[in-house]
Amino acid sequence: MKYVIGVDLGGTTTSVALFKNNIGLIKQNVLPTEADKGIDYILTKISLALIKLIEEYRIKKHNILGVGFGSPGPLNIKNGIVFNCPNLKGWKNVPLKKLMESKTGLPVFIENDANAAALGEWRKGSGQGVRNMLFVTLGTGIGGGLIINNQLYSGKDDAGGEIGHMTLFPDGIKCNCGNFGCIEMYASATGIVRRTKEALKSGKKSILSVFGNNFTSKDVYCAALKKDKLAFEIMADTGKYLGIIFSSIASLLDLDMIVVGGNVSNAGETLLRPIRKEVQARVMYPANKVKIIKARLGANAGVIGAACTVLEKL
Repeated sequence: MKYVIGVDLGGTTTSVALFKNNIGLIKQNVLPTEADKGIDYILTKISLALIKLIEEYRIKKHNILGVGFGSPGPLNIKNGIVFNCPNLKGWKNVPLKKLMESKTGLPVFIENDANAAALGEWRKGSGQGVRNMLFVTLGTGIGGGLIINNQLYSGKDDAGGEIGHMTLFPDGIKCNCGNFGCIEMYASATGIVRRTKEALKSGKKSILSVFGNNFTSKDVYCAALKKDKLAFEIMADTGKYLGIIFSSIASLLDLDMIVVGGNVSNAGETLLRPIRKEVQARVMYPANKVKIIKARLGANAGVIGAACTVLEKL
């Protein structure tokens, strides 16, 4: 029996999991990342966690095919270097592959975290059996990954799939990337909350006002499910904005499927219905046959995809 290990590095938590080589999960541990503790502290903790898993199941190192490591980017996959992680203190030009191989004695394969999640959903989630797929994760920001002709598409500089920074409104608000009007600023969890607060401040009524200024995107879509007029409008507009962006991508690539994940996807049909409506209104045949569905793997998409990365690279 051969095994693979998946690591999904996040700003708040990090998942480390041991899998059989058919990506059957054996055990997963979720650790606090402690992002402010620095590179060596974080990587040492991850290394010790995965070594503990190997020892717990009495697996010989030569039976581990490798460690797949999903990391926020941008990064260089071939050289194993992470150029920048804004949510992790001091993570600039980190030779992640070299450091992890030194700490574990195992081959390490790195991948952008959104691409890893796309790979997970394609191999083990909602995208199984499709040839061309866009995966989008809606969280604090918006990430994406593309499967084209049964292969993960990374682009020439490992930056493919950056859907969050496609322009929705050319004269829109300034994004953290420096551009204006990025879809991330309107349809991410952060964008949903900002737009709702602006509407409340302008005098619109909502049951969300009981939260004061302290509510989340989940509170917004839960209010929409309760037929709150403002929350319903916010979620409908969120779906419309995503549908506009998805329409362009579907027309360009003639996709089989768009899979929507991340915490905001838990809004379900409250979000997916307006997305589909907008896509159908904008996309010509045959691209309008694209299926738009919710991701199946939830928070585990990243760690499963990281493990899949090992098999893809080998």
